[in-house]
Amino acid sequence: MKRLAPVAFATLLVACGSGEEVLVGSTVATGSTGSTSTAVSAPPDEASSVSLPTSEPPEPSFEPTLGEPVDLGDLADGEPVDLAVRPGATPTSFLVLRGGLVVRLESDSTVGEVVLDVSDLTRAEGERGLLGVTFSDDGSRAWINHTDLDGNTRIVAFEVDEEGRFDETSATEVDVIGQPHANHNGGELVLDAARDRLLVLTGDGGAANDPDRLALDLGSPLGKILAYPLEPDGDAGPAEIVAVGLRNPWRAVIHDDVLWIADVGQGQWEEVNAVPLDQLISAAPVSFGWSALEGTHDFNDDQTAAHAAFVAIDPVTEYEHVEGRCSISGGAPTTRASGTWYVFADFCTGEVIARCLVGCGALERTETIVGKVPEAVAVLPDHRGDLWVLGLGGALVPVLSDR
Repeated sequence: MKRLAPVAFATLLVACGSGEEVLVGSTVATGSTGSTSTAVSAPPDEASSVSLPTSEPPEPSFEPTLGEPVDLGDLADGEPVDLAVRPGATPTSFLVLRGGLVVRLESDSTVGEVVLDVSDLTRAEGERGLLGVTFSDDGSRAWINHTDLDGNTRIVAFEVDEEGRFDETSATEVDVIGQPHANHNGGELVLDAARDRLLVLTGDGGAANDPDRLALDLGSPLGKILAYPLEPDGDAGPAEIVAVGLRNPWRAVIHDDVLWIADVGQGQWEEVNAVPLDQLISAAPVSFGWSALEGTHDFNDDQTAAHAAFVAIDPVTEYEHVEGRCSISGGAPTTRASGTWYVFADFCTGEVIARCLVGCGALERTETIVGKVPEAVAVLPDHRGDLWVLGLGGALVPVLSDR
């Protein structure tokens, strides 16, 4: 098995909680001991070259906090799950609600017009619903990822007018992906504009432990990154598999031509993967390891050989299910003078976490607890690059920093 070392980036769901918000949290070295530390293992290729702090961690140079939540009114019941940016002359952000609505966010961050309603085509239950939206580079087209009333994944394209409204009569089906179980539907889709392709990230088909052994099987579209080539008119061609070995990728973003993916773990480890977009090619798909591995740890022994047939991509970071943490909600990197920080959340604890990953010197893998948002399902950038935390219970909370 060929293995790619983690990329050098220096150049580069449970009832709502109490709602208590911690605006400023603590900073810990993720390899240190003590009641406030989080047990984290470094990727194998980094472990021998990076010394984790063993004493009092240094003061962070990136100290974000949480701002005041946006009042979503009646829309809060729709369950926010994604934040989509429409490029163009006037870039705009849109809030995606699992119940089937896409809503414009105004320049003052208040909620605006509903631009798409597919609530009659999906059900927000379990891990199903309207799960993701992305726009073309000129903002004239959009694609959505939703489960239908039978629970299968549908990728649908729409034409979009100058105000960002979706023309529902233009709906064109790009793909239908059968789902053998109710969970692990993934839901993310991103535009790789430089290569004229739509990337769709799929879960492994659900249940638990990859029972059908689909994630590493090139005969299945599940547990994969699928690339749909885009024609000049915006139509999408047949999918090509460019990566395997995903379990339940939940939110992914492109940053400096690198795709960052938060992949929800099985029972012990949560992971973050990062892969340069030019390494995602159908002629030589890469593997993130599931279900031969959970993070960097052995899992299904009968999948070891299947994983070894691909070029391996190791996680850039992972964390263990301790102190209530149990499910990663991605997540976006931000490059500071001190290095590249990845800001994400854990759904179970509601913690919003900033972890320094690359080019951080003594801060390497140090993390800052930014605050808490109950049922945090995503941390994503808006059209200005500012980060927001989305809570399934209806929260939309800005991450404030010194940028």
